[in-house]
Amino acid sequence: MKKLEILSLKSCHLQTIEYNAFHSIEKQLRHLYLDYNQFDNHLSYNGLMKLSLTNMTNLQILNVQNNLLTSEHINGSIPKQLKELILDFNSIRKFNKILITENNSLETLSLQSNEFLLNNSNIFQHLYKLKRLNLARNNIKTIPKGLFKFTRSLEHLNMDRNPLLPLTVDTFSGIESSLRNISFQSCSLTSNSLPAFSRLINLERLKLQSNLLTEIKPDHFFSSMSQLIAIDLQRNQLIQIPSEFPLTLRELELGHNRLTILPFNNQTFEKLSQLVTLDLSSNPLQCDCHIKPLYHWLLTHYQTELVPYVQWICAQPKELSGKQLGSLLEYQFQCENIAIRPTITIATTTTAIDYPELTTEYEIISSFNSWLKDSETAILEWSYVSSPLKLIVYENSYKLPILYLNSSENYFLLEKLKSSTNYTLCLQSNEQYLCRNLITPNKQEIKFEQKILSLSSSSSNSIEKTFHNDIQYLITGIACGIVFVLLILLCVVIFIIKQRDKFFHNSSKTIATDSFYQTTGSDTTQIGGSCSIEERSINGSTNHQSIITPMFYYCRSPPITNCCQDQQPYHFYHEIPFTTSSNHLKPPTCLCRPHIII
Repeated sequence: MKKLEILSLKSCHLQTIEYNAFHSIEKQLRHLYLDYNQFDNHLSYNGLMKLSLTNMTNLQILNVQNNLLTSEHINGSIPKQLKELILDFNSIRKFNKILITENNSLETLSLQSNEFLLNNSNIFQHLYKLKRLNLARNNIKTIPKGLFKFTRSLEHLNMDRNPLLPLTVDTFSGIESSLRNISFQSCSLTSNSLPAFSRLINLERLKLQSNLLTEIKPDHFFSSMSQLIAIDLQRNQLIQIPSEFPLTLRELELGHNRLTILPFNNQTFEKLSQLVTLDLSSNPLQCDCHIKPLYHWLLTHYQTELVPYVQWICAQPKELSGKQLGSLLEYQFQCENIAIRPTITIATTTTAIDYPELTTEYEIISSFNSWLKDSETAILEWSYVSSPLKLIVYENSYKLPILYLNSSENYFLLEKLKSSTNYTLCLQSNEQYLCRNLITPNKQEIKFEQKILSLSSSSSNSIEKTFHNDIQYLITGIACGIVFVLLILLCVVIFIIKQRDKFFHNSSKTIATDSFYQTTGSDTTQIGGSCSIEERSINGSTNHQSIITPMFYYCRSPPITNCCQDQQPYHFYHEIPFTTSSNHLKPPTCLCRPHIII
């Protein structure tokens, strides 16, 4: 074991360690793991003090988490070469003064769940090389001023699940430029503590999940954090967020808040070109015309088949309540037209929109509607009135020259509108003053919509064409199948017919030429006379009569001279035993039909 460098004794139920247990390997030992054991006595009795950690000059990692160690159990100093010290889930409330010497190389210190006390600002002195500090789950309520003045190399700080009091602007003094990742999750932080984070100019990841934040102000709150790539603000009570974010931002987690209106427009997403993750789940979103930029971002950054299932839920308006944003179509995002009914004002009153004085509430305009014909033209329509009409147009709250309308008509085309502009269109008569709001879309948005519509149309056409093709292929396949089955049946019928004809042909041939057959019977008379082919066949086989079983054949009797001359002769056929013996041959017999007596 002289070359042993890594030793793990995890979960071995160790309670004591013998004195000089690691004496033979203390010089070359680099990693020692003693976590998940049962050290509950003073370390001097367990021999850990006698481990002479200071003599283990090459030890770099020491992990003794999940034990019952207390502050009194740790004596001596950490080895100079030790870079990682893990003391999680013990009962260490403080450090001994000699534990951390001035000349140390410690880079990672983890004290999670130890009830560790931050009772003074000099606790971490001499930790000049410290890069990672974990103080989560320690019931820390305050952070002493100047706590991090000795840890100017600190890059990662974890303070999760500590019931902290409000942070101050100077809380992170000393690590403003070095800190890269910071996590204050479940720390009961309110919005009053947020300014403490604004000074972390090189911060890359900010995790403030599960706190009591309600708003983030001002709008440029994140502007100083120019290196931010991830912000986690989930599970707070946010009702307002800034409109400006660092250009480097890639992940923005805003789920489980109370956000209704988001300050995101097309310019916002153009600046946040690196944003790839945006979470707005479980927020009561107001899905009106102002949400269109967010809707476009959703369509372009999520897979098409997943868009309808993204849990961005609409709460307003009522007809869209409970529906996923991605399952809706753009035309459904409408802003309600607001009828502005001004009151009587003093002439010297200054307002953003200077409405004229009115002295009556009598209405003669029963309806007034406006909508966009295209990106540069709006159509205004109203009911008939007899009094003269004025059209007052406000372009981004800037009043344009008044237009006088023809009261005999009930519509008007307002042309040459600017894109991406808020218009307030006010129709004024002698008795009434009605206004409607319009927002002209961005030309790029219109092109995008047209592209979507064209794609949708082409997609539907292709689907319909594919459907017709499938039907045609199906019918063709069925027809071919029927023809194939008929051909098979036809072949079977032809085969059966041929087999039948062949059978009958063979049967007839046997009757005509094959006269040999075996029959029963023992007494048969042979009629003499010449025989046909059968007789010749018999004559050719007479030499083998000794081995041939009795056979019978038919012979025709020749006509007998002068026998029944006045009648037509008859021919008799009779079974004749197969033999060549002459004693079986008898002369022909004449049989005549008796004459009929009249």
